[in-house]
Amino acid sequence: DRGAARDRMPHVIFADRLEQIRQSCEKRPMSGPFHRPVDRQYNVYHEVIKNPIDLQTIRDKISKYEYRTSGAFLRDFQLMKDNAVLFNGVGHPLANEGTAIYEFVRETVQENRPDFDAMEAAVDEQMNSGRRGSRASTPKLPSQGGKTGKTANVTIDGITTEVALGDLQGPFQDDIL
Repeated sequence: DRGAARDRMPHVIFADRLEQIRQSCEKRPMSGPFHRPVDRQYNVYHEVIKNPIDLQTIRDKISKYEYRTSGAFLRDFQLMKDNAVLFNGVGHPLANEGTAIYEFVRETVQENRPDFDAMEAAVDEQMNSGRRGSRASTPKLPSQGGKTGKTANVTIDGITTEVALGDLQGPFQDDIL
């Protein structure tokens, strides 16, 4: 089944995990003002906020596989928080909610750092395999007779998958955590 094979691809697994986190933010009782972009008719907002971001825009970026790292994902939530504080002021309920959403995302990523590292490495390997634009398959794991290197077990929704990490070398500066 073509869909099932696609669902096992690293970029899809990573995007699904980011979407789970985003949906958790959207379910927060006070998150409504962050669900969609601020309407263009509110000129004052757009005069103050030069780089608006919201949960719908983040969802769209996830669905287009624009996030390759959890750091990039987290930066958009930090921007959303910063915008809420800048426009509404420190201590305002919307500034507080923007901060709470950001802290939830940051803590979730931090608590799952090994999983995110493994997923990001798999996405990086997939995207840099030189087969962009063609029907690339999931990178071969050592147990499948493919290339050797480090692997990690990643568990998402109770399903464990072995992910090839390749030959990782640091330090990594793409993340803000």
